[in-house]
Amino acid sequence: MTKALATLLCLLSVNAAACPKGTKRHIQHDAATSTTGCLDRQGVVHGHVFVRDLKGRLISDGWFRGGKMDGQWALYIDGRLVARPLYDHGKLISDDSASAEEEANQGEP
Repeated sequence: MTKALATLLCLLSVNAAACPKGTKRHIQHDAATSTTGCLDRQGVVHGHVFVRDLKGRLISDGWFRGGKMDGQWALYIDGRLVARPLYDHGKLISDDSASAEEEANQGEP
């Protein structure tokens, strides 16, 4: 697969998640990351959010509700899953880092 095709497939998968009603897709770039999510008219984040590094690798992937992290998140370093924290309306409920490392290491010799 060519690099251009891989990049296109990555962008399509990121944009496949529909924004909640009353929000619009927003992509923000800074010096080290690109964040894709949905904002309402007041600039509050809702729905599925992806943060990627400059190489296109996921850094974090999770959900916002009313501007607060909500539900299961996945955190990555260099493309490897390192943590799966769980949030409830912005409050950290559990941090399953050990299980995430085991999950990431499955299949390695």
